[in-house]
Order: sequence, then C-alpha cells, then structure tokens
Amino acid sequence: MFTSQSKVSSKDETCADNLVVATHPITDDDLVLFILGGLGQGYDDVVVSFIARADLISLFDLHGFLLSHKYHLEQMTSLVQGLGSQANLST
Repeated sequence: MFTSQSKVSSKDETCADNLVVATHPITDDDLVLFILGGLGQGYDDVVVSFIARADLISLFDLHGFLLSHKYHLEQMTSLVQGLGSQANLST
C-alpha cells in the first residue's frame, strides 16, 4: 500500500510544527530520516540508496524524488495491469 505524498508531507509537517511549538525544532536531516523510515515496501530500494550515500539528501530534493518515484511506480502498475488484461484476452 502506498501513502500519497501529500499525506506523508502533511504528517511530517505537523510533527515538525509540534516540535517547534515545544521549543525543540526538528532539523531537515532528522525530518529526511523520519520520512525515509516511514516509507512503505515499494520504496525500500530508494531508502537503501539514500541511507548509503555519504551526504544526506536535502528535504527539497527528497520531496521531488519521491514524487517522481511514485509516478514511476504508478506507470509500472498500469503497464503490468494492461499486459495482464491483454494476456487474458488472448487465452
């Protein structure tokens, strides 16, 4: 199951806002790690590649990458479903 990017961002922003109110602001690096830790199995390859990097990806770049990756996963799902439908028609 994939959580929409807007829901993930909204939850993360709420968490960060609550920490600011509690006078303990969260750093962008902490927020990136929090987001990576909360992604589903469809993002395992992404999480491993980002954690293996010497420098942590910026929050802005992570957001853009996750949107692109989500779009890619949706396209692949559509393609597989389309191929499955064609296979059923030919049998």
